[in-house]
Amino acid sequence: MASMENNAPALKKRGVRGMKKSNVRIDMTPMVDLGFLLITFFVMTARLAEPASLPLNVPADGPPISTGETATMTVLLNGDDVFYYHGDWEQALSGNAVVRSSLAGRTGLRQVIGERQAYLDQPGVEKLGRAGLMVIMKVGPETDYNTVVSLMDEMLISNVTRHALVKISSGELEFLSRKQ
Repeated sequence: MASMENNAPALKKRGVRGMKKSNVRIDMTPMVDLGFLLITFFVMTARLAEPASLPLNVPADGPPISTGETATMTVLLNGDDVFYYHGDWEQALSGNAVVRSSLAGRTGLRQVIGERQAYLDQPGVEKLGRAGLMVIMKVGPETDYNTVVSLMDEMLISNVTRHALVKISSGELEFLSRKQ
């Protein structure tokens, strides 16, 4: 409870009667109660940040599932090195079709994915169109977690709905070690 006091001296002039000053009391208790009620209300009704997760498709154990070579793109990561190829590993290696790229925004892997999606959208190429693109991600031992997350972000930005993180083969691992 707060109170204000006025202790100003009364004017003592002849013929002028001094006005009687009364003490003004302001009770702040309801204001404090209202403040705490508002704080409590906003704390209870505010949505806390919900953790966002990206679904990760991992193939089930069993026989390999074949996908169309035009709709399959494999990305190899080892450290900061990014390589990609389309279709089968042996054909891409013998045809010298394993291409170096980067995760550098629009000019790197995102551009390659966009070009492949545009190719798949052409009539008669893939019945699912751009949604039929399957990106297989293979990670080498030198790759850190941040690079894998960046690759997953590229999949999300490029609207690739079919992607999987797969164990890297020994031939691909040998290729990556030679390219460093």
